[in-house]
Amino acid sequence: MGWYDAKGNLVGTEPTFVPTKNPDEAWLDGTVYYARFLYKQYIIVFESNEADSGKLNDQKAPFDQVVTLTPNAGRVVRDGFKFMGWTKKQLSAFDTVDDMNAALTAQNLHLYLDQEEVINLVDGDNIMVTL
Repeated sequence: MGWYDAKGNLVGTEPTFVPTKNPDEAWLDGTVYYARFLYKQYIIVFESNEADSGKLNDQKAPFDQVVTLTPNAGRVVRDGFKFMGWTKKQLSAFDTVDDMNAALTAQNLHLYLDQEEVINLVDGDNIMVTL
């Protein structure tokens, strides 16, 4: 974000701040500068996967902090199906929970439950993940 003086005035935007002065200015003892940072964030996109109705808004999540996935709360609906959760890869419909679990295991996928607490869902330096 930048570097600010004690009064909240922006004095620099460089990664490293070195105060300078012109010949007419004096250095004041006790002058303090503060760095302001923005959290590095990524975006969680909720893919409705052929739902008949409903959509969840994208969710911003800071890196290295636990966040709770936005609750579905019955918003994403597909007639004849029960919402089970989210994965990072689109899967087909399953007849049984055992079939779903077998597919998750075979594809090395995690089923993120509704309102699950997660951290760093993105891979590498990506800034977006789709569930």
